[in-house]
Amino acid sequence: MFYSRMTTHKIQEPQSIDDGLGFEKQDYSEQRDFLAYITSTSMQDYNQNDLNLTRFDYVCHTQEKLTKGSLIDGTMRVESCLPARDGYTSYLLEVS
Repeated sequence: MFYSRMTTHKIQEPQSIDDGLGFEKQDYSEQRDFLAYITSTSMQDYNQNDLNLTRFDYVCHTQEKLTKGSLIDGTMRVESCLPARDGYTSYLLEVS
């Protein structure tokens, strides 16, 4: 069912790199394409500390396991990834 709804998205995975002084820092890999079916599950206002933001929750269905902390399309962060019957289902979070 999800195969026909999958579209191409960009993903960046977290990685540790050397900063040139012998210390590790967290950064993201180069963007690459992958197929996924992403659907929005909820939207809510986030108003703490005088911030007027909106939080979006998504569910993503893919054929490959996604790394926690990866960025999809530069805005959505992977919070968890679980095996499903015919692939993987991930919970995504976006704050804008």
